Amino acid sequence: EALPSSFLGLKDLKMLDLSKNYLQALPEPFHELVSLKKFECRMNVLESVPMFPKGIQSVDLLANRITTLPGDLNDLQDLKHVEVKGNPLQPASRAIMTALKEKGVDTGLFFADVKKPAESPFDEP
Repeated sequence: EALPSSFLGLKDLKMLDLSKNYLQALPEPFHELVSLKKFECRMNVLESVPMFPKGIQSVDLLANRITTLPGDLNDLQDLKHVEVKGNPLQPASRAIMTALKEKGVDTGLFFADVKKPAESPFDEP
């Protein structure tokens, strides 16, 4: 399925939840939703996402098929939360997520956050 581009005329839209709709693509001029603050698109079949509006604060793309994230994601000054767990991200997109985390953006429990502890009280001697 594809989202019709006609919804892009909703310039005052602040929150959009498109979860569980078997969406394969989002329209390219998605960034024209200038008032959008929160975007949820969990459990679809997206392989990529277009540029986001400059004022976006929260993006939830859990459990899609996304391999690449838009390069401008790191330039979004208002961005506070990005969720991409369950996506087969390419190394370049992982680097974007790492850069976002370093800027203080909440990236959820991201793969780079999971580290083996130096010592565990349960280790065998």
